[in-house]
Amino acid sequence: MDKLLLETRGVTKFFGRMSAVFEVDFSVSAGEIRAIIGPNGAGKSTLLKLIFGELVPDRGLVLFKGREISRLPTYVIARLGISKSYQITNVFPRLSALENVRVALQARSMTFNFWRKATYFTQFTAEAHEILKMVGLTADRGQEQELACNLSHGEQKILEMGVTLAANPEVLLLDEPTAGMSAEETSLTISLIKKLGSERHLTIILVEHKIEVVNAIAERVTVLHQGRILAEGTPKEIQNNENVRSIYYRARK
Repeated sequence: MDKLLLETRGVTKFFGRMSAVFEVDFSVSAGEIRAIIGPNGAGKSTLLKLIFGELVPDRGLVLFKGREISRLPTYVIARLGISKSYQITNVFPRLSALENVRVALQARSMTFNFWRKATYFTQFTAEAHEILKMVGLTADRGQEQELACNLSHGEQKILEMGVTLAANPEVLLLDEPTAGMSAEETSLTISLIKKLGSERHLTIILVEHKIEVVNAIAERVTVLHQGRILAEGTPKEIQNNENVRSIYYRARK
C-alpha cells in the first residue's frame, strides 16, 4: 500500500441539532479500495459529500495530499483529482453515451464555446471511445451511439462512471454504485471497479449496501453508526466484529 492520500480529521456536520457525522477521523492510502458501510442514516453519503465539497464541515478538516480542501468548491476539488458518482444517475439523457463522455472531456480541458458546433471537438472523440471501451459500453453492441435515456439502469450507472473518469481522477468516490442493478449488472460492475483500481491505479471509496459487493471489492471497510466510526478492518475482520454484527448486520435482517 502506498502513502496516505486522503484523510479527514475530526470532521463534524450538523443538520439542526442532529450530528450526521461526528468527529470522524478517516484516512485512505493511495491505490486502496475502501468501502463505507452502515445502517440507513449512519452518515455514509454525508461523509462523501464532505470529502467532495458538496457540504462544508462545521468542525474538522478534509485533506488531500496534505492540502486542506474542506472549503473548496466541488469544481476545484475535481480539478485536484477527486471525482464522484451519485446514487441517482447523473447523465445527460438526450445525449448519446459517447457525447456524454466527450462533453465531460471538453469540460476538463477547456472553457465552453456555445457558438461552436460539437463536431469541432474531434480531439476528444478518440479518448471518449477509449473510456467507453474501458467501462464496457462498446460500439459493436450499439451502446456508444445510443441515447443515455435508452440505456438500461445498469448501463446508465456505468456510463456515469465513465463520465467521472473523463476528469482523470486519482480518487473516485462511488455512492451506491450497484443500487438498482440486476445480479448480472452487479457482477459486471464489481469487475469494472476492480479493473479501474488495478489498471488505472485509482483510489476508490465506495458507499455500498450489498455486503457481497463489499466483500468482493474492498481491501478495507469502515463502518459508520450514528455518524461515528464504529469499526475499521478487512472485510473478514468486519464480519467477525461483534459490535458490527449486533448493530449493522442485525439491522439488515
